[in-house]
Amino acid sequence: CVVSFFHHTRGFPQHYDFDDGDFDVYFDLFVKGMVDFGNYFEMTKSWFDRRNDSNVLFLTYEEINKDKRAAVLRIASFIQDGLVEKVMKNNGELLTKILLHSSVESMKKDPLRWCSERKAKYTPFIRKGDVGAWNELVTEEQCEILDKKMREYFTLEEIQEFGDKY
Repeated sequence: CVVSFFHHTRGFPQHYDFDDGDFDVYFDLFVKGMVDFGNYFEMTKSWFDRRNDSNVLFLTYEEINKDKRAAVLRIASFIQDGLVEKVMKNNGELLTKILLHSSVESMKKDPLRWCSERKAKYTPFIRKGDVGAWNELVTEEQCEILDKKMREYFTLEEIQEFGDKY
C-alpha cells in the first residue's frame, strides 16, 4: 500500500504538496500515520475486525488479482441476492464484460475516466496492477519496519489471512 499511496500522493500536486517528494520521507510519514486517513495499520485493523459483519466485504488486492472471476462473483453475491445468477446469465456474458472493463489494460486506455489530467513527469494513475510491486522502492529495513507495525496491530493468524505478503 505504501508504494501505491506514494505514487498517488506525488501525482496530485494540486491536492498534496509532495510532487517532488522522496519515497524515504514518505515512508516515514506513512509509518507515523501522517498521511491521508491517518494510521494505515489502525484503519485497516478497524475494518479487518469487522470482516465478518454482514454489511462488510473485506477483500485484498492480492486476493482479487489471484482470481478476478471469483472476486467479481463474491462481490456480486455480497451486493445482492440473485446477482450472481444475473452476472452468469447468457454464458456469463456480463461477467466477461466486467472482467474485461475492470482489467488494468482496459483502465489504462482512458485515464481521465479515473482522475484529472496528470503531468508527464508523474506515473500514470493506473500504473502496473502488479502484486508485489512494493519491492521496487521498499528497502529490507523498511520491510522489517512494516512487518513490526503489522505485528503491533494484528495477530500472526490475522496476518496470514492477508496472504503471502501483505
